[in-house]
Amino acid sequence: MPVFFVTIVLMLPDALEPVLGSRSRFSNGATAAHRSEAHRLKSLLEYDILDSPPDPAFDEIVRVAAQVTGAPYAYLGFLDANRLWFKSRLGIPESELPRKTTACQFTILGREPLLIADTATEPRFEMSRIPPAENPHCRSYLGAPLFGPSGAVGALAVLSPEPNAFSQEHASILGVLSRQVVTRLEYAIHTRAQERAIRSRQRIEHALTVERNFVSAVLDTMSALVLVLDTAGRIVRFNRACEATSGYTFAELAGRAFPSELFLQEERSLALDLLQQARFGAVHQPRELQWQSRDGSRRSIEWTTTTLTDGIGDINFIIMTGVDVTERRRLDRMKDEFISTVSHELRTPLTSLRAALGLVTGGVLGNRPEKIRQMMQMATGNCDRLVRLVNDILDFERMAAGRLPMEFREADAPELLQRAVDLLRPAAQKASIALRVEAIPVTLWIDQDRILQTLGNLMGNAIKFSPQGSEVVLRICQLQSSGALITVEDQGRGIPAEKLDVIFERFQQVDASDSRTMGGAGLGLAICRNIVRQHGGRIWAESEPGKGSRFHFTVPTALRRVHAAESLAQN
Repeated sequence: MPVFFVTIVLMLPDALEPVLGSRSRFSNGATAAHRSEAHRLKSLLEYDILDSPPDPAFDEIVRVAAQVTGAPYAYLGFLDANRLWFKSRLGIPESELPRKTTACQFTILGREPLLIADTATEPRFEMSRIPPAENPHCRSYLGAPLFGPSGAVGALAVLSPEPNAFSQEHASILGVLSRQVVTRLEYAIHTRAQERAIRSRQRIEHALTVERNFVSAVLDTMSALVLVLDTAGRIVRFNRACEATSGYTFAELAGRAFPSELFLQEERSLALDLLQQARFGAVHQPRELQWQSRDGSRRSIEWTTTTLTDGIGDINFIIMTGVDVTERRRLDRMKDEFISTVSHELRTPLTSLRAALGLVTGGVLGNRPEKIRQMMQMATGNCDRLVRLVNDILDFERMAAGRLPMEFREADAPELLQRAVDLLRPAAQKASIALRVEAIPVTLWIDQDRILQTLGNLMGNAIKFSPQGSEVVLRICQLQSSGALITVEDQGRGIPAEKLDVIFERFQQVDASDSRTMGGAGLGLAICRNIVRQHGGRIWAESEPGKGSRFHFTVPTALRRVHAAESLAQN
């Protein structure tokens, strides 16, 4: 025989209100009742149970309740503002019912289970007329409220078509089961809260990781050295510029209180003092210290320190930012040497000029024409020296700015080398230096004036630094790559190995005292390098101290020009 769940309908006529007593009255007024209902609904929403998927644990509790009480119908329902929604049900086809048609609305008004032995004797209910009339009606009801922190949110209930189907013992059992339901609901709330906390922590950790990676990337892309220390002076960050400059990795120095190997022995106390001052936020002015790299090289680092404080002003980290000023200091030394050299180069000839002119104009020489001629020659030589200095400076600046024009044309190599020797012969004879040319017939594609200027600088240096009675050789040979190699070889004092590359920089000399004894501003070789580069060649030096020097540079030949023209025509 089919079974139908019979809905118990609430009847609240005015005549029955005294029977309902306190459960049907608003004891503290309508406002208090509405406030209580709002709290109850809020508690229900916190459980997040409405319209949720089935839960096997709740289904098991409903089956146990039905088996213990012998009820054909049972449910676990939650009451919102308008409906009774079934989380789990047994023998009941509907998933929800209107709130006003259920006995659950009375169950949530008390803390104890509600037992209705026979609806026929209860003035609050009448049997609903659900056809066909011959089907049995539910006459017994037992419901245990599900009490949360702010009131009952639902009920665990059993129903039977037989009157007096349930007892107080059944009510006690149902009360225990309802508390188990509430315990599971509370556990679900705590579990969700923990999951939210875990997700929130994961989001925060992810955000911190992203921020940390971003800061690390920014620090590693900076050209400045960044060293971060904690308040104990331990290294907590060592950016890539620090690694490149020092030769040490962050992994090697992380957690170290004071990496003494980074500082010179004589400056370690200064470095410790700087660190101590930084810990107390007392460092304001930049401080320059020498860093010693793993390979033994030294770098001048100018450090600026700042502190990272928390909200109450306590120092958490010390940030030391360093700028490598090694090159700047080298340029400063070069500038000082240049100023000293130029001052000497200007003062010496001007003093001689002033003395010679003073003697001539003062009539001291009288009728001594030979003496006057010597004075005029000295004045002329000093004027030429000043002109060469000014021309060297102007040429170098024009070359650096790319404003020095080049006029390429064919030139016979032996003739070019002979012209260079003829120009330097008076200086060589005066220094008792022999000049020799070794040339093969080859046609060059060059700016003759600029190559003569290069040869003049190289041969002038060779004559200047060669001993009397020695020889300077100028030779040329052809290369397989459509170029020619020109060499100037002397028998002078030689050049130290560490200076072979540096001497081609501006204002550089093998010995700074040379500018005073030999003259020159240290621009000649820098000009030579620029001229050779504009010809598409390269220049270098070979030397051993005490065994002379050889300066080589390459220039293009006319054959290269022909090959270039043919290649252009084919393309």
